[in-house]
Amino acid sequence: MYKEPETFWEKFDEFYTYNEKRIARLFKFLIVCFVFIIGFKVVNLATFNYKLNKDVNAIVPEITGMIRNIRTLYAIHGKNINNISEMLVKSGAVPAAAVEGKQIKNILGGKVVIISKIRDEKLATEGEKSSFVMAYQGLSHEVCVKLAGLDWGNSKSGLMAEAIGYVDEKGNDTALTDIEYDDAKEVAVRDSSGRIRYTEVKKRKMYTVARPDDSRTQYPIPENAAILGCACGKMNVCSFVLRYSIFPDW
Repeated sequence: MYKEPETFWEKFDEFYTYNEKRIARLFKFLIVCFVFIIGFKVVNLATFNYKLNKDVNAIVPEITGMIRNIRTLYAIHGKNINNISEMLVKSGAVPAAAVEGKQIKNILGGKVVIISKIRDEKLATEGEKSSFVMAYQGLSHEVCVKLAGLDWGNSKSGLMAEAIGYVDEKGNDTALTDIEYDDAKEVAVRDSSGRIRYTEVKKRKMYTVARPDDSRTQYPIPENAAILGCACGKMNVCSFVLRYSIFPDW
């Protein structure tokens, strides 16, 4: 004779017994969903890492090749180069497929901006060298972080600085601006009447710039600093900049 369950556990036992097969099917369904979600995330992460490594492995040889080509052109033509980007295109040092109008494009689709600064013997300060700056723009956040952490040489190989940043909506490249930054700057200290009492050197920590053989900066840029410095989110407008001396004796 059927007896109505009275306690909670009696009711639970009756519910479980009656719905045992349904509950088992539900648990199996949940397990399958869990495995599918985990598998999807693993595959997605593997695909992402594969593409990231592919992009980095493609652009690094392009950057090192560009450095070599720039130095070769200066070795051939001396300081008589007005526009190094145009000379690279005319000489065939840059493939035709990488040129759009007068603009050089990198292998990931962004712009390559090259600016040379030739030392003026009359105006140059002591220790100043002829140099060039290369900005690789249109990078993803992840590629920017990876490039920032690589070893691009030292002062003996001509590396003067590296910088990271992004290109804003007006086309301004923050990395190109920051690489010119001098972290030791004299600041006037004034009294209450506004008169200058003395000047002192103010130092500002900058995690977007690193210089080899310089104890004031960490080179290469540490990953935690690069994550902050490559501030372009998902928009692929990050920029990576290198400055090299053209030749040690220039």
